[in-house]
Amino acid sequence: SKVLLSYEILYHRGWLRQVDVVATGIHSSILLRVNRDDLLSAASVHIGTASVVTSTSQTNPEYLVNFDPNILELIRETQCLARLGLEIPKEAAILAQREDYLKRYYQELTQLVEKNKRLREKIKQPFEALLAPKIHRLNDIIKPGLTSITWASLTINDFINSVNSALDEFDLMLDRANDLITYRIDAVLDEIATMTLCEIPDDEPITPEQFLHNTQDLCNVASKQIQIKSHNVEDAVLEVIDLLCGDIISSNEGNDNMQYSGAALNADDEETDG
Repeated sequence: SKVLLSYEILYHRGWLRQVDVVATGIHSSILLRVNRDDLLSAASVHIGTASVVTSTSQTNPEYLVNFDPNILELIRETQCLARLGLEIPKEAAILAQREDYLKRYYQELTQLVEKNKRLREKIKQPFEALLAPKIHRLNDIIKPGLTSITWASLTINDFINSVNSALDEFDLMLDRANDLITYRIDAVLDEIATMTLCEIPDDEPITPEQFLHNTQDLCNVASKQIQIKSHNVEDAVLEVIDLLCGDIISSNEGNDNMQYSGAALNADDEETDG
């Protein structure tokens, strides 16, 4: 029993020295942004606890949930040592009290990162340039999770709700844009491409004059249909542009109007002075 007691004392002393080191992990940011080259090394450090978002371009960064698994191990050890009546540092006791809180937010952040991954995979490469301002805006909403929000913060829930709302809004916009492209642009262009401009009867011969007359009639009908469908495609393209860039265009137009108004005021002042 003396040997066992000595071992417990030595283990407890060593554990006390490690508490401060592990407990500092709660002051780390809740998310990390990594480069592709750093991804493998970062994953090895976090021992399988990182939920990674892959990207298709520089505008789509890679994120992982920045949670040290040693924190949960420390909490478990704290609970066991407390049952033995041994001394528990304040930092370890606080972590033990926050166990459910930490597990819940880790799970929610993992789901958030995976949701972000699925959404960014829906971005079609030709539209990444058009979506760059919106993507940067989304990245700005996520940015506090990389810098100021830690596992000790009281604003994690607000951050998760804010990012979820931004992702849902972005997802809705992508769905609408993809539907417009699929059903009102690509489908109509396919219809135009498959229009019949001439017909050769299989059952009976036809004179060149009759063939020319029939072809002209078909072309006239097709021309009207193509014109209508082209206008429909044009309208759909404008809707896509407005959907993807409308707020940016409106902002630029607002700036132009302000500049114009300022120029007009200056002109009026000059006339008054004259």
